[in-house]
Amino acid sequence: MDTFIPSNITILWILFASTSAIILFSGKFLASSTDTIAVRTGLGHTFIGFVLLATATSIPELATGISSIQLLNQPDIAAGDVFGSNLFNLLIIGVLDVIWRNEPILRSVGDSNTIAIATFGIIVFVLGIQAMFLHDQWSGLNTFLVSPIAITIFIVFLISLFVVHRISSTSGENTTTTPTSIKSPIYKTYLTYLISASVIVVTAIFLSFAAEKIAHVLDWEASFVGTQFVAFSTSLPELASSIAAVRLGVPKLAIAGLLGSNLFNMGFVMFIDEIAYTNGSFWGAIDETHIFTAGTAILMTAIVIAAMTMKSRRKILRYFSVESILLISTYTLTSILIFLFSKN
Repeated sequence: MDTFIPSNITILWILFASTSAIILFSGKFLASSTDTIAVRTGLGHTFIGFVLLATATSIPELATGISSIQLLNQPDIAAGDVFGSNLFNLLIIGVLDVIWRNEPILRSVGDSNTIAIATFGIIVFVLGIQAMFLHDQWSGLNTFLVSPIAITIFIVFLISLFVVHRISSTSGENTTTTPTSIKSPIYKTYLTYLISASVIVVTAIFLSFAAEKIAHVLDWEASFVGTQFVAFSTSLPELASSIAAVRLGVPKLAIAGLLGSNLFNMGFVMFIDEIAYTNGSFWGAIDETHIFTAGTAILMTAIVIAAMTMKSRRKILRYFSVESILLISTYTLTSILIFLFSKN
């Protein structure tokens, strides 16, 4: 794929802008089709958002990770993309709260399903920190073809799918019927999902490769700017589909998709990255600064869980709730600190 991406910086920026526009446009159709599937199947917005929305929007991280490892031999870009995307997804929740004018957005999505996804997210982040720490301290772990901790994270991801589906089946999650979910035949809905998801996945892969090439041409590829830029590009599908879901009036779909995307990134994408990296252990090859990023993701996810469990709240300002302020400020502070660390 890298050979098909031009090296001219002007063409690269045009490619980046055009693919971004296509993703933003397609996000509306992806969100509306998943909304309809959630309603018509009775599986609920949380489970469908977790499975369908999160999977479709997280494939670019997978493509970026494999290309960074196989073509550039840069496992740190793969890891930085995943951890950076996780933080960006949590930042999006804070942004969605500003867009959602009725009340704090997490107040309306705080059911057991969504809390379960967030809790599993914290578990895989903790395991990720343990993997980086133990692989650095104990060289014996680096002799494994696949890290035992990586296998554990993958198993936790599979368990989370089962648990969320079980909760959805037993709780009878109430789904909001929207105009888009009752007019079109179900086969057209699945076709719309497949087409919009395919367009987003293919376009986002080109977008991520363009971002990587821009980072390389401008000598950003191993720097903070490079990893943040690539992470932003691969998280654009989550941003587009989440905003579209909120505008459709189904915030639960958006939040489940974002939290589910983090689980998919850690449980599946990083597992494939581990298999793709053949020069030892992937977890032993990445920089320990990612521990700080993972720790921040735990903090931001804890803020999300706390906000979902505290029901009687209002926005303290016209557009901002306490959690949106905390999420946005935590992301901003973390980005500044990581930039300062990267300069040393």
